[in-house]
Amino acid sequence: MNTSTLYDIPLEGDFMKSLFRKSINPKFLSIYIRYDGHLFLIPSSFNKENWIVETDYFNEVAIEDNNNDLLNAVLDTLSKCNVLEAINFKDKSQISPICKATGYKTYSMAVKGFRLISVKWEDKKGFTITPTKKKKGEGFKHIEEKSIECNEEDLIEAIRTSIELAIIESE
Repeated sequence: MNTSTLYDIPLEGDFMKSLFRKSINPKFLSIYIRYDGHLFLIPSSFNKENWIVETDYFNEVAIEDNNNDLLNAVLDTLSKCNVLEAINFKDKSQISPICKATGYKTYSMAVKGFRLISVKWEDKKGFTITPTKKKKGEGFKHIEEKSIECNEEDLIEAIRTSIELAIIESE
């Protein structure tokens, strides 16, 4: 068996897969924008099938908050990506974090009137912020051609711009 020389930890099987998933890049963050400018930031992690799934965690902040507060909330939430366990939606007892945040039991009710942007971070590449278009029967679709690539210095400006570009076509 292959082991780590520092701690003699097995480097095979589920442990290794778990370790790899937790340290893997990229990181994904969803930012839901409520009609009143309130933001819900939700980190994602890789599940056992290697799908990117939201975790059972959220941060709340207002769009009017100063850039420092918003940046701290974004970076704090990003630090939870690939660290916290992804939600298992096959388990009907698990509730979506946006449902918990808004108090609704169904996702469609929880995001009614909401827009969405996604934040992707990759080591050596930086951030990609992508607004979405919400359309009845299709949900949120990325507007790839309006994606903004930036570094941490320009992150909040890119987020604020993407929030303006995210639209609700129909609900």
